[in-house]
Amino acid sequence: LDIKSPSITINENQFSGINIDIDNKNPLYNAFISLDSLHTKYYDISDFNLINITQNDTLFFRTEFSGGKNKEDKYNLNLYHTINKDKNSVVGFKNSQVNFKNSLWYINEKDDLKNKIVFDKKLQNFDFETLIFSNNN
Repeated sequence: LDIKSPSITINENQFSGINIDIDNKNPLYNAFISLDSLHTKYYDISDFNLINITQNDTLFFRTEFSGGKNKEDKYNLNLYHTINKDKNSVVGFKNSQVNFKNSLWYINEKDDLKNKIVFDKKLQNFDFETLIFSNNN
C-alpha cells in the first residue's frame, strides 16, 4: 500500500509532503511514513521520518524529525508497542535523543527494559514504570 498526498489539513493542522508505504512482506520494514512538514498553532515539525518493523507481537518504531520554527530542535526516538498479559498497551522507550532548545537530552540512555508506559484500552489508567531523562549539563 502506497499513499502520497501533497497536503492535508485536519483541524487547522497542515500536513505537507505526505508519503505512507506499508509492506508487511518487506524484510527491512513494515511501514515507512514521511512528512515534509506539519504546522500547528503550537509547534512545527519538519523532515519527519518513521520506520516500523514487527517482531513477534511487538511493533518497533524509529523516528527522526526536526521541530520548531527554524528546525532547531532535533528528535531521534526509538520506541516499541506491545500488549502485556493483562491486555494493556505497553509503550517503551529504547535509547533515544532529543536536542531541545540547544540542550541534548537522552531518554533511557542505558537502553534497559524499564522505561515504559502501561495504559488500558479506555486510556483511563496510566502507569509510568520508569522514564529516565538525562543530559550532560
